[in-house]
Amino acid sequence: MEYLNRRKRRAFTYNIFHGNYAALTKICAAVEDIEIGLKLMSPTNEDNGTKAHMEVMRHFHNFLAVAKSLIDHTRVFVDHYYEGTSFKVSYANKVKAELADVPLMRFINDLRNYMVHYGLPDGSMSLNVDNNPDTGEQRIETTVSIDKDKLLKWKKWSVKQTIF
Repeated sequence: MEYLNRRKRRAFTYNIFHGNYAALTKICAAVEDIEIGLKLMSPTNEDNGTKAHMEVMRHFHNFLAVAKSLIDHTRVFVDHYYEGTSFKVSYANKVKAELADVPLMRFINDLRNYMVHYGLPDGSMSLNVDNNPDTGEQRIETTVSIDKDKLLKWKKWSVKQTIF
């Protein structure tokens, strides 16, 4: 029974992580949908565009925050229940080899720290229209982005972030 209770507690964080991931991908897909994106970018629909942008940033913040929670909860779980076992040693080695020193993982952790402890990054929603002169085809793209230059002014990045 103790094992089932441990597993259940651990499943809560995992569930929150997956729920936040699903919510983030859903709102991003909606904003990137051409029909929805065009409506949101319309000057006559500015309020809804702003609300959508705020929702994207909210879900992005929540996803990064719970990703770190999942990491921390997993570490505590392994430390508590597998102390002195070969599994704990294997787990620690795998984390170090595949996650701890990977620049992308450090960037994500730093971005999470920025958003949780410093503030939300400046961002924007945009509509881009490209015309292909050879084919006459038109490509329309709506995106949400964050201001990289302003992020780089933050002094607490653990790795050189210009690679991202």
